[in-house]
Amino acid sequence: MIEEISLVWNVTDVKIVRPDLSKRQCSEILQAVETNHDATLGVNWDTLEYWAEDLYPLAKLQRARLEKWKADDERDWETHIGDSFRTLDKIWKKSGLKISG
Repeated sequence: MIEEISLVWNVTDVKIVRPDLSKRQCSEILQAVETNHDATLGVNWDTLEYWAEDLYPLAKLQRARLEKWKADDERDWETHIGDSFRTLDKIWKKSGLKISG
């Protein structure tokens, strides 16, 4: 009989949704998630994205590029965890994907 469960979210999970952030920034996001936890909503990818955006807002063009990049089903997003936006911009330009903004 199970009497207790624990689900763990970590810095790597935050890096998946926001690879531009440092480990310290990701840690701050996890702290905000824990401090503001709503048991009726739980913690999910949207929660991590919400707090990342609240604490470290992206510029409009960066957000558009990140969303387009993540939406590309053929892209292995996790291989780029931790890449800076400078690196992502280089990858973006090589990919040939177009985004206005």
